[in-house]
Amino acid sequence: MQKRFCSCGGAIWVSYLFINMRWMTFFFSTEDGRHALKICPHCGRTLDIQTLS
Repeated sequence: MQKRFCSCGGAIWVSYLFINMRWMTFFFSTEDGRHALKICPHCGRTLDIQTLS
């Protein structure tokens, strides 16, 4: 997993998995991967790997 940051500064953990012959990106609130995310828990923005730093 990689630690990335939302534009608001909130930390997001990112994991890349190869599923059905393509790479998929998954976002988590903690490094243990227990809480999958679709929005930033800090600001509510929809998560997109292209907008994370």
